[in-house]
Amino acid sequence: MHYLHNYQHNMSIMQNLELLLNLPGITIDRIETTDIEIHIYCSSSFKDGVCSKCKEKTSRVLKYYTRTVRDLSISGRIVFLHLESRQFYCNKCDAHFMEHFCFVNPNQVFTERYKEYLFICCKGLDINRVSKNEGLGWDTVNDIFGQWAQKEIHTHDRMSRVTKLGIDEFSLKKGHKDFACVLVDLDDGAVIEVLKDRRKDQLIAYFEGLGDEFCNRIKVLSSDMWEGFTTLVGILFPNAELVIDRFHFFGHLNKALDSFRKETRKTVFKDTELHQGKLRFALLKPIEKQTIEGYDITQAAFDVSLDLKIFYTLKEELRSIFNLKISRHTALQKINQWIEQANIFDNKHLNKFLKTLNNWKDGVLNYFNERISNGVVEGNNNKIKMIKRRGFGYQNFENFRLRILTECAK
Repeated sequence: MHYLHNYQHNMSIMQNLELLLNLPGITIDRIETTDIEIHIYCSSSFKDGVCSKCKEKTSRVLKYYTRTVRDLSISGRIVFLHLESRQFYCNKCDAHFMEHFCFVNPNQVFTERYKEYLFICCKGLDINRVSKNEGLGWDTVNDIFGQWAQKEIHTHDRMSRVTKLGIDEFSLKKGHKDFACVLVDLDDGAVIEVLKDRRKDQLIAYFEGLGDEFCNRIKVLSSDMWEGFTTLVGILFPNAELVIDRFHFFGHLNKALDSFRKETRKTVFKDTELHQGKLRFALLKPIEKQTIEGYDITQAAFDVSLDLKIFYTLKEELRSIFNLKISRHTALQKINQWIEQANIFDNKHLNKFLKTLNNWKDGVLNYFNERISNGVVEGNNNKIKMIKRRGFGYQNFENFRLRILTECAK
């Protein structure tokens, strides 16, 4: 009676462990533990095997093998599954076949759920950190990340739903002029592709490869004023409206204002104690986000230079127009009035910006039709910089691309 009680108790423990392990079709035979590892010896709970050729069941076993597979850790201890695998013989088709388990692929030493865990870890950490944390080789973790990243990308058809496309460039290496190109679905902010080359001919070839159905579906293309991007509408996207990104556009205005600040620093501000670095930051910051210190610095500068105050005021007035919920027609009227005031000011730095505004006025005004900008694209660009910094740069572009597509997806 005592032995029966112990047997029932042990069976109950094993059944609970099988529930905890949560691997279908597996019976736990025994468990061995150390301070850092858990070894689970297990076998299939099915009597028969299913022939891979004729799909008939057979119970004839020729040989037994033991596979050692790493699984998810438990309570900080590494888990190894020692799987008893059987070689079956099928009388019907005279075939030999090995027993397969749904949770681990043939000839693999990691369960699928453990590989998924490694993939998820890699999304927030560099490969080197994950490999050290898990006690695995860098190549092993990198290969697993690449396989699961490809699987995730192919699972979600990101191109099929895009109607509003954002396009921008980013530098592959700090201090270099080799630029890659990022494509973003402006409706949900997800990166849909990363292209190694941003040259116009390469972009045309890529989009033509996506087919007419994709090109005809695009209703909005948002970009900066680089010719390689802006001409794509006329060449590839017959139904699309070009929107010049407001943030890139205002970047030109901020650059003009900062150029004037530098000029006044050498003349009007020559004998003052104004901190030029803080002044620059305060001038370029939107007025509603200005700090008390920034406000004091700008007011001190305006007391010395009335022209700088006028320039700053004009900058803020134009920006306020873009914050209004108005029609394209009303926006055109207000911007034309602003241009008249800017012409009266007649500042050479601002005049240079006015030429840019007049050249791209239609694309700039299209913002008011859809109120679309590349803001989400810039947000993804910041993520890309973090990914690049975290990985200390990427020698392999495909690895970098997979990183971006998995970490900048929705």
